[in-house]
Amino acid sequence: MSGTLKLGATGGQILFSTSGTSGLATPATGYGSLYYGTDSQLRLKNDAGVITILGAGGGTGSGTSGTSGTSLGSSGTSGNSGSSGSSGSSGLSGTSGSSGSFGTSGSSGTSGTQGPAGAGLSYGDGGGVTNLAGSVDGSALTSVTTGVNNLAIGSSALRINAGGSKNIAIGYRTLYSNVTSSDNVAIGSEALYNQINNTNTFNIGIGTNALYANTTGSSNTAIGGSSQTTNTFGSFNTSIGKSSLSANVTGSNNTSLGYQAASNGTGSNNTAIGYNALQGVTGASNNIAIGYTSGQNLVGSNNTIIGPYSSPGLSGAIVLANGDGSSTIVIENAAISSGVYTANRRLPVTIEGVSYYILLST
Repeated sequence: MSGTLKLGATGGQILFSTSGTSGLATPATGYGSLYYGTDSQLRLKNDAGVITILGAGGGTGSGTSGTSGTSLGSSGTSGNSGSSGSSGSSGLSGTSGSSGSFGTSGSSGTSGTQGPAGAGLSYGDGGGVTNLAGSVDGSALTSVTTGVNNLAIGSSALRINAGGSKNIAIGYRTLYSNVTSSDNVAIGSEALYNQINNTNTFNIGIGTNALYANTTGSSNTAIGGSSQTTNTFGSFNTSIGKSSLSANVTGSNNTSLGYQAASNGTGSNNTAIGYNALQGVTGASNNIAIGYTSGQNLVGSNNTIIGPYSSPGLSGAIVLANGDGSSTIVIENAAISSGVYTANRRLPVTIEGVSYYILLST
């Protein structure tokens, strides 16, 4: 919109015209009238008589500004905004269904009784090399000082060993008394219990009380309960079977195989194979007995007996007996006096109760 804006005092109106012509009362065609109403609302009336409310008017502003003319008054206060309508109430939420109940928890089971403590393992540093010991009561290998490479498992196994090395003791009080002896194996309750010093080495005792009383004997092997249980000084004995060589004390170089083989025997260099073979031998040596009860109660020496035959006084004989001992061949070593056979020797032979002689050339 172009033209001239003019001010007038009539009715507090401000008239403006696009053609530069002003009016103070009713706007002519092409003009408008801007004025305050009685309600202090600023109005605009165009030449068609249409009135538009613009807002509350402010005071007339004045003030000289530089070279400009009179400034327009302050903008009228904006009209109050209409109130918003009330929001509709929200609908009621539906009631949730009830949650199902949880099932009752089952009762906890009764705790089991705690088992006994396991055997702990301890490591001793004897001479800088590891020893291994294990027992429930901590009593195995408790005295070691310089001994090395020992294994002790069981209550009081190798209990007082101090300087012995390379020993294996498994079982209650195995090698209990050993102090300095080495290279021994004891397995079974109180096997090699009394072994003491380093003069008795390389013994193997397997079974309850095997080599129990051994003190100075060396290189013995006893396998079976009470095998060589009373051996004290004997060496190089081998016994396999319960109570085999059970009464030997000082005898050496004996071999017994079988239940009670050479039990109660006290000699040396005897070989007994079979149940009760050479049982009860007293002081006899260099005998070989093979078979059930072969050579029982023998007191003589240098005999070879095969089969179930027993003759306590037999000496230097060879005996062959059948399975039940009912038939035997006995060859005895006896010198015959001079006579026809002065250059020869005769051996008496008894077969089925009949005596014969075997002529031997010199």
